[in-house]
Amino acid sequence: MKNPEIVCILRQISQNTNVKLPESIDFEVSDGILRINLSDKGVCANMQSNESAFEGWALCLKAWLPDLIEKVLICWNPTTHKSNLLHYERFKYRIWKFIQTYDWAENGSLFNMDYYGENLKNWVINFPCDEADKEAQGDEAILERDYIANQKGNYDIIDQQLPVGVFNNVVSKASCVMPRGKSQIDIWALRCDTLHIFELKKSNNIMVGIISELMYYVNIMNDIKNQRIKYPPNAKECEYRNFDILYNSLNSNKIHFIKGHFLAERLHPLISPAVITLLNDSHIQKMENIEYSYIVL
Repeated sequence: MKNPEIVCILRQISQNTNVKLPESIDFEVSDGILRINLSDKGVCANMQSNESAFEGWALCLKAWLPDLIEKVLICWNPTTHKSNLLHYERFKYRIWKFIQTYDWAENGSLFNMDYYGENLKNWVINFPCDEADKEAQGDEAILERDYIANQKGNYDIIDQQLPVGVFNNVVSKASCVMPRGKSQIDIWALRCDTLHIFELKKSNNIMVGIISELMYYVNIMNDIKNQRIKYPPNAKECEYRNFDILYNSLNSNKIHFIKGHFLAERLHPLISPAVITLLNDSHIQKMENIEYSYIVL
């Protein structure tokens, strides 16, 4: 069973005739196994795009088709030239985390995932270099500011645009491992021993990729929390965007839980409550104190 047949079943079950699968990913269900075959373009694309967001598609299809899908294989060709190595490195990290998190997910390529166990110890994360722009740029930025202003009383601290660029040993353009610049957490907050991470989308941006994006940010921050990835030494001097409070909380092991929140007026029609339940159904995430939820904006 391939894309057209899968779409037909999804439309029947969801009672939504607008449900589609990305044409750039080949989906195949056979003998209880879902194979998600990503193109070279997909593995180098923005992680929230339909052609790259394998986490979202895997979780949605498995949650909607539990009688047909027991295992999920993420497949791609690791031997071909890749057009964007930074996005590709992030893709491989995402794969590694996904198959670690869910016992029903497997690497369907020939790429050796042990690579990341060795390299993580050399990675550092960048941090804010200035305050956020005084004037919000764009609709989602305005929504971010409004949400932060309205929620200040509910958290010990809440702020925006936390960089999560990954670098090798030092923060520099030459040592960049994954995309930087716009690679930032929309909103973050601290309350007691919990770090909250919010991925905000405006009402006309309802892509499945919100799952992939939030999972990536949560996994990066969890690796920082557990000191698998570190901030560079000069990060302790930063006070922009309340980063010093976050840094000190991480450095003193005060953060024990991470909660990732989808923050939107509405989600993609395939992101049902069952999908979020499946997203949280992981022994690894429970052990690491990670939890996801949907907050209506």
